[in-house]
Amino acid sequence: MEKKTSQTVLPLFPLPLVLFPQMKLPLHIFEMRYREMIGNCIATRSPFGIVMSQENEVEEVGCSAQVTEILKRLPNGEFDIMTVGMKRFRIVEVSQEKSYLEGMVEFFQDDPTPMTEFHSTEKSDLLEEVLSLCYRLLKSDAKVEKIRSFAQSHSGEPSFLLANHLGFELEFQQQMIQMTDETERLSMMIDTLSNIVGPESALVAKGFLEGQTWFNVN
Repeated sequence: MEKKTSQTVLPLFPLPLVLFPQMKLPLHIFEMRYREMIGNCIATRSPFGIVMSQENEVEEVGCSAQVTEILKRLPNGEFDIMTVGMKRFRIVEVSQEKSYLEGMVEFFQDDPTPMTEFHSTEKSDLLEEVLSLCYRLLKSDAKVEKIRSFAQSHSGEPSFLLANHLGFELEFQQQMIQMTDETERLSMMIDTLSNIVGPESALVAKGFLEGQTWFNVN
């Protein structure tokens, strides 16, 4: 059972993406309601929640984000910020009393697992299998070593970083953020990568490590 913490209210930011813990995300804020929302978060140094939204459907599980830097303020009131993913949450209740969505949310973590040598070795072996499949996809030692470096710097949950960078569909990424066991996430990634190694592999690898994407918030 997932480990939960107390409930709290977060301003919610529906976007066509999945934010993972420790993932950096630059945003360009221009719509008035989100200028208000982010402005409040900056003033109070408080987080907001990002949830995936497609075709006006908002997912129940998302990730809180913290503004780490104001990159630019424009004369018309728009601004650019850098954010980073913090903690995963599940929405308990949604409020539309303000110009933007708010949600009563409950934070959760991965299920507790015994810190045994076997469990640590299992995670390490699964990660190596993912990296091996990455090499078969990318045909580049340099890129795979860069992936390895990223994964090793992502303490405890390399699956989140890999899900974000390897070009998986949003539905797959949403499944990943909802799961509460790192070995299960890595195993699912291995199954998916194994099925696409072949003629279509270039399509999967096409956008890998091409740099940060800016999201315009409308």
